[in-house]
Amino acid sequence: MRLFLKFVCITALALTSTAWAGLDTGTTALHPKDRDMIIIPPNLPQIHGVKIRPAGVELLPEEFAPGVYGLISTKKPVDNSGVIIGDDSILVIDAHINGDMAGKILANVKSLTGRDTPDYLFNTNYHGDHTFGNGYFPEETHIIAHRITRDLIDSRFEFEKQFLLALVDDPAVYAAAPKRLPDQVFDEFMELDLGGRVVQFHYFGLGCGPGDSIVYLPEEKIAWTGNLILGPSGIPWVIEGHAQEYLQTMARLIETLDIEVVIPGHGGVLTGKDRIRTHMLKFQTYLAELISETDRLKQSGVAYEDIVEAFPLPKKYLPPAELRETSGGYPDALLEGWHAWNVLKTYVEP
Repeated sequence: MRLFLKFVCITALALTSTAWAGLDTGTTALHPKDRDMIIIPPNLPQIHGVKIRPAGVELLPEEFAPGVYGLISTKKPVDNSGVIIGDDSILVIDAHINGDMAGKILANVKSLTGRDTPDYLFNTNYHGDHTFGNGYFPEETHIIAHRITRDLIDSRFEFEKQFLLALVDDPAVYAAAPKRLPDQVFDEFMELDLGGRVVQFHYFGLGCGPGDSIVYLPEEKIAWTGNLILGPSGIPWVIEGHAQEYLQTMARLIETLDIEVVIPGHGGVLTGKDRIRTHMLKFQTYLAELISETDRLKQSGVAYEDIVEAFPLPKKYLPPAELRETSGGYPDALLEGWHAWNVLKTYVEP
């Protein structure tokens, strides 16, 4: 086993043989508790090597259309955010990890619009690096999220603080974050009119985790993809999702949305239809290979403890040389860690 993997036994969260039974593969969102969804099977790796600790990080506004900004992190893989400006209202995408980073988002809103308070905030998923900043937004800001996202912010708030330690290494980063839940939820689709600009919120199914949602501008063909699609050198990380359903989610996304700009939750921005489609197809190819090869090795008798060594990350999924030299790239060790997690999780999924 590679040295960058630190294995932890989380027996209380072991995936039971009945988990995922009767899984509905349609787009209707089922709450995890309704299908005995357990987050983490035993002995999964904590991922080390690259941190999302935000010290010294700036969020630089990049305009992709008039009034449409990605707030791009100066340090990868620390989270990106976004601001969409309409004639009447302002929408922010994701609240970041703590009060300092939420303050940097609000400072961008002020510099871009002259206003202190955005009208809306959207959470693309429930993870703390996207939602711990909720409580630092003005009370007047109306927060929107998927129904599952809201429920998991509520039920897993303290658990998420522990889970993030492997990626932050300093609980002080977010220890003081107050729990603030979204005010409004949706299930599959919602539209919001900001005044002269319509924003869509889409849920296509399980991805990185439950509730992963996309913010989409149909006129400008710009999408904020949260953790569902990472930057140009990323691979899928099936933290709390299900590999087979992640694959189906990607198919529904590709079929439904016409995208020319992807602003991921982490990593570099993707531009151009062909490049984006190639990247999304890479995600599908990886997931299909993950499912088939893990199943093949499992059926041939390879034990759970040996599966990662038997199925290392294929070199074709490592970032090309040009991305390794940019801030948009991920180190090989991080991607190998994500892959190890995916293999172990997929091994125990029915």
